[in-house]
Amino acid sequence: MKIYVALIHYPVFDKNKKNITSSIVPYDVVDISRASKTFGVKNFYIVHPFKNQRDTIKRVIKFWTEDRGSFYNEDRKEALKLVKIKKNLNEVVEDIKNIEKIEPKIILTSAKKSESTINYDFLKSIILKSPVIILFGTGWGIVKEKVKYDYILEPILGFPEDNEYNHLTVRSACSIILDRICNLFRGSS
Repeated sequence: MKIYVALIHYPVFDKNKKNITSSIVPYDVVDISRASKTFGVKNFYIVHPFKNQRDTIKRVIKFWTEDRGSFYNEDRKEALKLVKIKKNLNEVVEDIKNIEKIEPKIILTSAKKSESTINYDFLKSIILKSPVIILFGTGWGIVKEKVKYDYILEPILGFPEDNEYNHLTVRSACSIILDRICNLFRGSS
């Protein structure tokens, strides 16, 4: 499977529906890299427009992969090796094109229901033909009108399905979605 994950920090919404740039949260980086490693993701991209934020998370990753932390937790070290830090989504797409020699399909995730979403079976058919980037948003979600994407994946629904509360952490949503994708391929050769 040629699956890539990108955590988007701009353009995202704040709780008042304003377009913002959110801060990088180290827990997101560590936990999503662990989920990515567990579920066979090829690379996990942190996407942030501000150099100081990118530099800060580079230091955190360096601590766990090269410095003292690398001796403390070998599993964390291996997971964090998947992380690549980019300024914008265009850089992510170019990196994947260089790796795969084909343009990836961009799959947007959202907690909101939409008429134009795809289900996991359709996503499987895409993955069988093309590399994909699964975009996860921080804050209150990606401003989809400002991001280039090919498809929107159906949201994770709580229980009961008419439950109005739907605000998982991005770390939780990523793990659930990656597990659902992998379940499509379990038992396949």
